[in-house]
Amino acid sequence: MCCRVPVAPAVLNRSNPAMTIEAPLPIPGTGGLYSMNWAMQLAEMAIDFHPTDRELPRELGGRLRNQELSIFLRVCAGVGCPPRWAYQEFPPAPQEPIKCPGSDNPATHVPAREEREPMTLPTEELTCYHLDLYAKAHSEVTGPEGAQMVALVIDGIEIVDIKPEGLENGFECYIEAMLQHAVMPRLRILLTVIGFDLPLGLGSVR
Repeated sequence: MCCRVPVAPAVLNRSNPAMTIEAPLPIPGTGGLYSMNWAMQLAEMAIDFHPTDRELPRELGGRLRNQELSIFLRVCAGVGCPPRWAYQEFPPAPQEPIKCPGSDNPATHVPAREEREPMTLPTEELTCYHLDLYAKAHSEVTGPEGAQMVALVIDGIEIVDIKPEGLENGFECYIEAMLQHAVMPRLRILLTVIGFDLPLGLGSVR
């Protein structure tokens, strides 16, 4: 793996996995024939509330305002780049040759494709890197009365020091879409389940 991440004892005591196996990373244009190994680890996570303890990137305003919070994530990741010898041992996926319009050149004949099982190219080590990501958010109460929820709303995302700027913006766009459509909807909490019992038989507050 790309970095050493301490595992909380409770994770192991409850027989939860310290890591999971995901599908390999497909190589576009090979028709699913070839893929590569990859790894991703959440190395650090911190949540900060107003007033600011952890300075934000200038793109997010530097400091939190009232009712705002920030999330910091450090991700260690790596790709299993194949060694040079692998390109010789494992031939390219069959592809149709480029044809010129109107050409009857017999050299453009395409033989029947060989049936081969999909495979993950071998690797000797991961090419590793890390990303520092900041997100700024606030909470909102949504939904009709009686079924209201507290939801986190993302106000902005910044990945530190990715160049060129267009590549950084593309990563941020993709991550924000994942947060908005996959992560944040799972973090909504019904107001009716946020409550606590009062002592001395005074009932409960919800």
